[in-house]
Amino acid sequence: MIRICFGLFLFLLPSVAVAQQETCSGYTNVELDEANARANDAFLKADLGRAQRALIRAQNQLRCLDEPVLPDSFATFARLRGLLAFFDQDESLATQWGVAAREASPNLVWAAMFDEDHPFRELIEETEDPQVSGTQGGFLKIPKSGAFLINGQLLWEPKTSIEVPHLVQIVDKKGNIVSSMWQDGAAFSDTVLTDEAPSSFKPPRWYQGQVTEVPAELLTQRKPFPTAKVVTSGSLMVVSGALYALSASKLGQLNNDQASGSLGSIDDLAARRSTINLLAVGSGLTGLAAVGTSVTLLVDNSTVGVRFRF
Repeated sequence: MIRICFGLFLFLLPSVAVAQQETCSGYTNVELDEANARANDAFLKADLGRAQRALIRAQNQLRCLDEPVLPDSFATFARLRGLLAFFDQDESLATQWGVAAREASPNLVWAAMFDEDHPFRELIEETEDPQVSGTQGGFLKIPKSGAFLINGQLLWEPKTSIEVPHLVQIVDKKGNIVSSMWQDGAAFSDTVLTDEAPSSFKPPRWYQGQVTEVPAELLTQRKPFPTAKVVTSGSLMVVSGALYALSASKLGQLNNDQASGSLGSIDDLAARRSTINLLAVGSGLTGLAAVGTSVTLLVDNSTVGVRFRF
């Protein structure tokens, strides 16, 4: 009877996972650590069923994290997830999760239950680093002053280890999650790619993982600072201000002449008013041109200004 119930649980597990993804709600690193602790305790007591429930639920909820995943927390989870696969006699899956843990936190200390002769530990330590692959001709969609994380670590270009499970998180400059998903190996989704090179390669202040070196070819493809647009916009603003000041000066002089009765002929008055009007119109037109150039600079350029997301 117990075997029948357990088999039914495994059969229903995919539909449960789908339902959890559809109703994705907030999840935290604290909850992940608690799930890791429950699974670890279950393994120590040889309760594989409880360990499986804790880890599968955590795996489904990881996509719902409302904060950047901590590399050590993810690595601990991945290591335990690999151990679960190891006990299920799936050596390939066990290796994949074990390597994911190693990449997320290379210096993570093995828990007490993994002594030096533990077969799972030996399997992972003897496994070579997997090949790296990715998408050619594209760039990662990294928010301005934000980050693209894979298993809690910074990623600068769409290249990563093949046959390794990855938790992808796109995070803004304040540490808020823009999007999150599971990725199989180096199969990057089109939703995380763009044809525009990142504007900068500086880790955000909130980032707690390792800072990897930026590939040299990415630095050469970075979009240059729009000097011409900045100079043009600034020059138009200066001209607009100068024309406005000159118009205001001439208007003030005209008003003074009217008050003192020193105005000339009607033709002279009309000419002076026409000049003032032309200066005012010129100021307005150059001002609008300056605003237009500035708006184009802000919207279309990721190096300066803001990006609009619909």
